[in-house]
Amino acid sequence: MPLPCALTAEQQSALDALRRDDAALLPGASYGTAGVVRLFARLHIRTKDPRWLELAKSGGAGVRALTDQAADRPFESAGLETGGAGIGDMYLDLFELTRDGSWLDSARRVADALRNQAGPAPGPWERPPDPSSVVIPFDGDGLFPGAAGIGQFLLRLATIDMEFGKRPRPTLERR
Repeated sequence: MPLPCALTAEQQSALDALRRDDAALLPGASYGTAGVVRLFARLHIRTKDPRWLELAKSGGAGVRALTDQAADRPFESAGLETGGAGIGDMYLDLFELTRDGSWLDSARRVADALRNQAGPAPGPWERPPDPSSVVIPFDGDGLFPGAAGIGQFLLRLATIDMEFGKRPRPTLERR
């Protein structure tokens, strides 16, 4: 099913940029490539056009290449909106569409980083953490910038892991 409208020159340019390996300069979901990838995934589901899936996979590969370059701190924040949880959710979308286990492995690496490094952002009167710190901050309890979004991603990953009989995730009590 074709899209109900033609792409503008700017839209086509953005799609073309995602085909390049170095295109994922902003990996987050709300302001970056992860959100665009999730749109392409939904367009593929709706239209059944394989070009949207190829664009989604290309954008996802760009995000993965970018975050793999900084393995000690793969993203600047932890939340669903601009950080690791949104990137992990994008990997789960790609896994569900393709059943390619490398996307699931990428989501697990994000989850491990969040489990090991995520911490609350400092309050407005506190000193910001040292830039060399490995803590990946989240802001409050809310869905997009905070702990609820991280929890939503981790729950989705655990559900997929259980469905596919993969490694059990440690509970807080067993850590």
